[in-house]
Amino acid sequence: MVIPQKNLSFDRKWIIYEDRTLLVLNKPSGLVTMGSRGEDSLYARALNYLQSKSKDKFPAKLFACHRLDKDTSGLVLFAKDDRALKVAQDLFKKRKVQKEYRAVVASPMPNLGDLESWPEHWREPAQVLEKLKPMKASGKDWLEITLPLFGIKTKSRVDFEKGNEAYTRICVEQANERYSLLRVYPKTGRFHQIRTHLAFLGFPVVGDPIYRGEKNAKRLMLHSSSLGFTWPPTRQRFDFVSPLPALFLDISK
Repeated sequence: MVIPQKNLSFDRKWIIYEDRTLLVLNKPSGLVTMGSRGEDSLYARALNYLQSKSKDKFPAKLFACHRLDKDTSGLVLFAKDDRALKVAQDLFKKRKVQKEYRAVVASPMPNLGDLESWPEHWREPAQVLEKLKPMKASGKDWLEITLPLFGIKTKSRVDFEKGNEAYTRICVEQANERYSLLRVYPKTGRFHQIRTHLAFLGFPVVGDPIYRGEKNAKRLMLHSSSLGFTWPPTRQRFDFVSPLPALFLDISK
């Protein structure tokens, strides 16, 4: 467990939801979810916040139920006890957590619903085409991506031999001559899944130094915008939303 440090500031505006067992925070870009012992992180700051306000004899506990990359912003779910952690981890394992992200990539993107407009490397070889499927939903064209991913240390790649199943759906929410704002639904949670899938398609996330995204952005343009699930112990439905950072709207106007 990270020992909380008194000099780690916690902004209460990060709190999206809090009760006796759960804590949902809006992580800023540039702060790791979890760090090594004593390292600055969202976890260390949140634990420090909980322990500073705890009136119980026993110190507060905190567990990260999942993680976001350091430069990705948005919703992170924490549990305050072991039982809640196990329930949350089971929800993620069974893919019962609905996750939505926003990502900014360079324009123009091809028409996702029209195979004829797809670039050649989307259609050949056949094993790539088999993992890309156009869809229609809510009046929009979507692309279902099931390219297998293999992660190694700090980077991931599409790998048809060693890769594990990875499922991502994307659609273009709005676009201009330079950028496209995507709505992204990852059903699985592979290492760097969204970033790797988009980079393989030739549209890396803007500001992504690992997958050769455009370097002019002030940050990695990837944001965890919503989390939804039904909490088994109480059968309560939760749908958490994190507002889109202003920079995402400005860049895609």
